[in-house]
Amino acid sequence: MKNLKKYVIAIVCIVFSLPILAQDNNNPNNTSETLFGKKIPFGVAVTVFYNGSGVDGDFTHAGGARLGLVFNNNLSVGGFYQGSGEIRPDSEVNLDNNFYMDMRIGGGYIEYTLQPTKLVHFTFPLMIGIGEVEIDSDSYDSFSNESFGEDNFVVVEPQALVEINLHKNLKLNAGVGYRWASDVNYRQITNQDLSSLTGTIGLKVGLFR
Repeated sequence: MKNLKKYVIAIVCIVFSLPILAQDNNNPNNTSETLFGKKIPFGVAVTVFYNGSGVDGDFTHAGGARLGLVFNNNLSVGGFYQGSGEIRPDSEVNLDNNFYMDMRIGGGYIEYTLQPTKLVHFTFPLMIGIGEVEIDSDSYDSFSNESFGEDNFVVVEPQALVEINLHKNLKLNAGVGYRWASDVNYRQITNQDLSSLTGTIGLKVGLFR
């Protein structure tokens, strides 16, 4: 868990340092109007989302959030985190029902949105981070995670989402993506077991220009 936090912090710092402060031809000062009439050079948005995917024969539910800065309404950069529910891998045939696997992923993201002022438009997040898998148990009295260990791996997940402007400060999006996992070596779990098509639905709240 400590290694996961270190990797996530490093990736978020790298993403935030990207040269993304491009100027808007219609707005050379690259400023935004807030609800209080003051100008700021960017907006802020948080997206909460549900993500469904396959992991070693089991359908996996996960929830997460993205937090980032929004430039010119269409370019966003920031960090994300998501955690799964209980996973029952097909390869873990010797574990009883009290045991399950879970997965956590965190890192940085960059997102480009086409025609964000249109009622319906497309947005394309790219998430890059570090994941962690481990075996957990409902029987905490006699269980120690150290007996099963854990593993960290690299994750890259591009997505293509349809987004609807519900309000000036509220957007709903949904779509598909693909989670590519590398360097996975946890018990019987491999890269192929964690790499999967994903389905996502999310709600984005923020201050947009």
